[in-house]
Amino acid sequence: MVTVDRATGRVTLKSTPRSFTPYRHRPPLLVEDGALALPRPPAQGSPWTPPQAAGPAPLVDATRTLLAQGLADPRGCEYREIVVGYGTVWDEGERRLITRGWVLPCERAAVTWSGLVHPLLAVGEAADLATDVEGLHRQLERQRAAFEEKTGGAFSLRRFERSGEHERLWSSSCHPLKAALLLAAGEADLARAVWASWVAALDLEVNGNAEAVARPYRTLAEDWGWALFDRAVCAHARGDDPLALTSARAAAEVCARVEDELRRRGFRDPALRFAPSLPPLLADQERRASLTRDASVPPLIAELEEASVLQGGQPGWPALEGAPQVQALIQAGTEALEDLVRCLRSDRRLTRSVRFWRAHQPERSALSVAEAAYVAIREILQVDFLQGDETLRSLDEPGFREALADRVTAFRERYGDLQGAALQAQILADDAADPSLWCAAVRHLSRPDGDALRDRTGIARHMARRAREMADAGGFPDHLRPAVGIGLALASWDRAAAAPVLRDLWARARAIEVSEDEQRPRAEALAELTVARALRRRGGPRGLRRMVPGAAQPGSPQQPAAVPEPAVELPGRARAAAPGRLGLRYARLPVAALLPEAGASLSAGPPPAAGLPGRGGSAVRAGRAGRHHAGRRRPDRGDQPEHPAAAPARPAFHGAGQDRGRPAIRK
Repeated sequence: MVTVDRATGRVTLKSTPRSFTPYRHRPPLLVEDGALALPRPPAQGSPWTPPQAAGPAPLVDATRTLLAQGLADPRGCEYREIVVGYGTVWDEGERRLITRGWVLPCERAAVTWSGLVHPLLAVGEAADLATDVEGLHRQLERQRAAFEEKTGGAFSLRRFERSGEHERLWSSSCHPLKAALLLAAGEADLARAVWASWVAALDLEVNGNAEAVARPYRTLAEDWGWALFDRAVCAHARGDDPLALTSARAAAEVCARVEDELRRRGFRDPALRFAPSLPPLLADQERRASLTRDASVPPLIAELEEASVLQGGQPGWPALEGAPQVQALIQAGTEALEDLVRCLRSDRRLTRSVRFWRAHQPERSALSVAEAAYVAIREILQVDFLQGDETLRSLDEPGFREALADRVTAFRERYGDLQGAALQAQILADDAADPSLWCAAVRHLSRPDGDALRDRTGIARHMARRAREMADAGGFPDHLRPAVGIGLALASWDRAAAAPVLRDLWARARAIEVSEDEQRPRAEALAELTVARALRRRGGPRGLRRMVPGAAQPGSPQQPAAVPEPAVELPGRARAAAPGRLGLRYARLPVAALLPEAGASLSAGPPPAAGLPGRGGSAVRAGRAGRHHAGRRRPDRGDQPEHPAAAPARPAFHGAGQDRGRPAIRK
């Protein structure tokens, strides 16, 4: 707990084992030309002589090189308790951490365990290095014991993982760079102990760990460079531009020196994994520090650089459509499209939103303003202009933004200012439209706003034609799978028009030859089509359950008393696939129970007569169980899931137009 006396600026923190430890609040550092003016350690740049019995020669050599390249030098600084600020990719704002470090004589900054000079919020009492090293060993043993108790396997550290800023600042975490810092400070015995603990926690038989111990320069240099880069990214995300600019400049210099040294030492791949994300971040921070703003940029577009959205999971992608700045442009509608297209084409700024694969991996980057503009365009028009394997990552490729802007411009010239369901209906009727746009139009028309269209017969006719055209265009899954998705959507739109389409798609999916990897998605498509055609014929969802004596309720944790073999007799992994997608909500019901007259295989005998659920049938509408009565939806309570595993999923449109490699757009 931290308490601050506003009159005197005195900070008091609760500590263990002492009841209270007094801290002196430190004033912030100066900002010069937009960058934070971090003080220089007193011994930085002076010659370093290793202490006697310094430890392994490779560690001594790597420490000497790192100090010459600019690693923060703790010599001449007092080791004390400190309070520092830090950031993470998981939340906004600055956090506070009580840790220990080598305080510079000015008492406004300290050399921390991350190998960086860090600005201080408060300074406390003197601390004991030996006690902290003992705490490091105890913490490592607790990690080992907890891991072995939980898994029963042998514990080992993962050398390739890069921890967050708070863990590097923490005095009890085990990182090899700490051995180099202790060696630089003249603490040879403690350095050897930390190095031995880290080596003992590695599995030397995997991941090149043995070479990393024999040639530690690369591992130590990557830890140091990552610490600078991660601090720059987190400071950029929370709006601490002076610290972000200082850290980005230092990271660029360090990366260049380290990569040159790696080449000199003969390492095969001298590039650092995070290095490609550094130049755009540094350029954006230099621009922000220049305080120059383009007056020709509209205010709503100018504000996109402050869009800050946290990534919700890992792996994942920040949903920029949730940023207030993007929402303001979406509300502006088609009037903002011209400015958005111009921004997509040429704007090189970055937002405050940060994307990463895994938080412990050395890879993260700030999303571009152009991406925020594209998201706004996509949400206004309700059309995704990315095609095939293109993802939002493609915006960083040379020439891709211009090509994407050209697509949007051509689209607007073709369809004008149409929006909503009217636009989607026009796309569906357009024979020259891309098949991915047909699939997207069907998805949007299946939503409630599609009910406002009066020409329901015309829409159904277009859906049926597109499903057959896509099925005729090629194999599975690139063409037939999206055709199945359109057919299922048609069944919820007009069950009479869907009957022959589903029958044709069912026969085609059953007869088509597919590879081993495509057996499972083909079986899933057959299961979905089977349920869609059988629901009404068998008396609806309740009738389906009655067909399997003793079966549990859909989604309940109990297993059926007896489950026959799946009727879809396909080789390999597809054998068990068909029951897994039964109507998305009826995963407990076997396919064989739906088609008793078909015998042991769907390939035997003709397909069953077409029977289709009404609008809202759960098999084709991703779990919308129930019927419409007097303009209202009356739920069929017997169809409601009783277990979280039974929660419905949205039908997917795979293949053409599928959003591969990027997050789904949730509505």
